[in-house]
Amino acid sequence: MLFEEKHSKTNYYTTLEYDNILCISHCQSSFEILFVTEGCVDTVFSDRKVRVNEGECIWVLPYEIHHYETPENSKVFIAIFSADYLTDFAKTVKGKALKNPVVSFNKNDTVALGGTDLFSKKAVLYRLCAAAFKNGTEDKNGSFDNDTAARIMIYIQEHYKEQITLRDIAEELGYSYSYTSALFKSIFNKGISDVINEHRLDCAKKLLKENTHTITEIAELSGFSTIRNFNAVFKNAYNISPSQYQSDCTKGLENNNWTPTNSNLSSKYYNL
Repeated sequence: MLFEEKHSKTNYYTTLEYDNILCISHCQSSFEILFVTEGCVDTVFSDRKVRVNEGECIWVLPYEIHHYETPENSKVFIAIFSADYLTDFAKTVKGKALKNPVVSFNKNDTVALGGTDLFSKKAVLYRLCAAAFKNGTEDKNGSFDNDTAARIMIYIQEHYKEQITLRDIAEELGYSYSYTSALFKSIFNKGISDVINEHRLDCAKKLLKENTHTITEIAELSGFSTIRNFNAVFKNAYNISPSQYQSDCTKGLENNNWTPTNSNLSSKYYNL
């Protein structure tokens, strides 16, 4: 999954396609729309899970922490774009949440969004945002925690390859260590090392699939302190060693249904 490394992009637009999408929790400053072209996908926000069926798409607003799960199978098309594309809509929904972010689309919509005609893209985007807005908006519940959660997630997304600690996050937020610790647990319901390792494992699996680096290099590039730590965390999460995973990927035997043995790293954290 594409995560933004910088969060002040303008005129930003990209599209992605995936089979059986599964990804770690993330957020970005851009808008994101996921279109389900086959099967169904569960979009999991911090406070709810929303099922998106074939022929439907779901809006994810800027800084909403979310991840995707595929119950059985899915094919999806994703459009990610900065607020510049929908300035009026961006201003209207700032500080709000969509009551029902799911709307229907037609096959020609994804064709237009994947094309080069700017006006055709904007025509589709405005029609879809009008449909979502028609479903209603509401003030974000616990907006302080939501905003803080986004700030924490962005910091981790940008620094997970470094040896960061909860004290680093507390300093970034300007809060005391004890308050940040309690806040982190209340928001994420897990420890900081678990959240950081989710991102490191996601990075590692991508590098393992590319098969252009040694296991030792991948451990370092993903932010693990030692190869021993990398092997232990990877095997604890996916019940397979990094070298075996790399070998299986090379042979075309990758299994997206491997069950993690660590309850803190559930199936939602599989790499795309």
